[in-house]
Amino acid sequence: MMTFPINNYSFSPLQISTLVGCWEATNPLGNGTLPANNSSLSTWVDSSKSGNHFAQATGGNQPTFKLAQVNGRPAIQFVSANPSSMTATSTNLPTGANARTFIHVVKYTTVATQQYLLVYGNHSSVGNLYSLGNYNGGSGSQRSFVDSESRFIIGNTALTTSPTKIINIYSGGNISTSTMSVNNTNQTLTVTSNGVLNTAAGTTLKIGDRDDISVPFNGMICAIYAFSGVLTGIPLAQMNNYILNIWGV
Repeated sequence: MMTFPINNYSFSPLQISTLVGCWEATNPLGNGTLPANNSSLSTWVDSSKSGNHFAQATGGNQPTFKLAQVNGRPAIQFVSANPSSMTATSTNLPTGANARTFIHVVKYTTVATQQYLLVYGNHSSVGNLYSLGNYNGGSGSQRSFVDSESRFIIGNTALTTSPTKIINIYSGGNISTSTMSVNNTNQTLTVTSNGVLNTAAGTTLKIGDRDDISVPFNGMICAIYAFSGVLTGIPLAQMNNYILNIWGV
């Protein structure tokens, strides 16, 4: 976990009490020691209080740790061939229709096809899912989305292969209450089908691919942060400043 000074004190995301998930490429082992460059990563430690460590036991599906990728910082590379993916438990993550905030900093290798970055829940029933990724939604270019199994909201900014910070805030109730920003630009959302989001307790958290079929992410993940409730005001400003300082977005 890195810190940086704000107003004469050092800030870390761990100082925000609602943080329930923190995976950073700057500290993937959770002990301040970096893996060797270009080495396979079998475990990505959750630095938050929740301890939802991502893991992948199969060597051929493990992502790769890479130094000096985004703003001189490390990143974890996921590939679509022999898809890289990792799974974790979901202790302390918001369940049901409770509010949540997810922030991810990524750098796509390609944005030509639909990709799933993170899946919380499963695609077994409508609304029993909270997943993040990109989809064209008929627009002709890939946009950021939130998918709750047949209930989509899609942003309006075309994604690129430049470093990207995406903030998804779901305030509870119908999925249309969500807000999204891409590199600090608030999105005009297309709601393909509205309805209540209802993430079941105890469901798996997965990064790098979809849970039921292969729709893999192809790019680098710098960080993922999960918060219970709506992140706003000073804590949101602190996170934006922190991410700008570390990854330059």
